[in-house]
Amino acid sequence: LNEDGEDGPALVKRGLLTQEELDDMHNNPCWQPHYCLHVIREILVEAHSVPGGKGLTFDENNKVHGQLFRCFDNTLKNLNVLIGNCIRVRASGLPASY
Repeated sequence: LNEDGEDGPALVKRGLLTQEELDDMHNNPCWQPHYCLHVIREILVEAHSVPGGKGLTFDENNKVHGQLFRCFDNTLKNLNVLIGNCIRVRASGLPASY
């Protein structure tokens, strides 16, 4: 994100990241996808929070609301697993089937 032509400095200018966060992501490139997934999850939680921080507007007892939030959460979980698998394959240099 901090390389020439990347959007990291623009994210800092817009106030979406601090320079310290950008530097941390740049210094630990294998963690960049995890940082981004964390930001996505935080945005989902923030967007669906009850004013005053008392909880989420998703009603877990409501079949549709509960399933919707679990769908978001499970999708992010699956992305996290896939990222971990890619890092493992790259670190070992072997195909995933080994």
